[in-house]
Amino acid sequence: MVEKTFNRKLLVLGTGALIIGALFLYNRPQPLSNLKEIGESQQQTQIQEMKQDQSAQPKPEITPESHPIDLSAASERDQKLIQELDQIILSKNDNDPRIDKDFKGMSQALHRLLEEKYNSYPLEKRAERGMIAFLLARDMSTVQDVDFINQVFSESPCLSLEDCSAPPTSSDPHHTATDQMSLNYPQMAALYQFEKKIQDQDFLSKSGMKDHVNQALDQAMKSSVPLIVKKAEQARKKIR
Repeated sequence: MVEKTFNRKLLVLGTGALIIGALFLYNRPQPLSNLKEIGESQQQTQIQEMKQDQSAQPKPEITPESHPIDLSAASERDQKLIQELDQIILSKNDNDPRIDKDFKGMSQALHRLLEEKYNSYPLEKRAERGMIAFLLARDMSTVQDVDFINQVFSESPCLSLEDCSAPPTSSDPHHTATDQMSLNYPQMAALYQFEKKIQDQDFLSKSGMKDHVNQALDQAMKSSVPLIVKKAEQARKKIR
């Protein structure tokens, strides 16, 4: 028994030696005269692979930090709220409790910063612009606030989430309603809050407010998007 085990070990060792020898012969060092040529060839291959990898990588997503607004003159509280909004937008959490807790009764200075921030986003950033339009429409208190919402209503319709100026190359008819809401999210988010706000008689009774509200609704009703027009008409009926 011991002899058989010993012979089996010799057989394994012998086979291993043959394999190692074969690998050495197959992978034997190249002649020195070829090393430079091989090194240059490998270097060129690596460069090409790096270029291909870079071109294949997606473009970095635009974030609030990539197009910041000037906060140097803002109060410490307003700066904190802008940073907080950045966190909420990046998290894509529309149910973040801070939306209702911290962004009501905002200062007019913060309103102006949010308007600037809204305009800093590319048109294709519908969710980001929609969030800010929602906050500002919900917190309207002055004619200037209403005039900004009027600006939102006056924007040209977004034709595609990839490029607002060009229609999509293909679309799924089963997702038409959802797509329309997404494409017009800033306007629809503002309209829903606008409709609630104009039912407040104290708000409407402010000097010149009703005229500016009507001008904003007139602008929304000029839209080529039926969804926006219908909601604007519903809101108009709520004015007393």
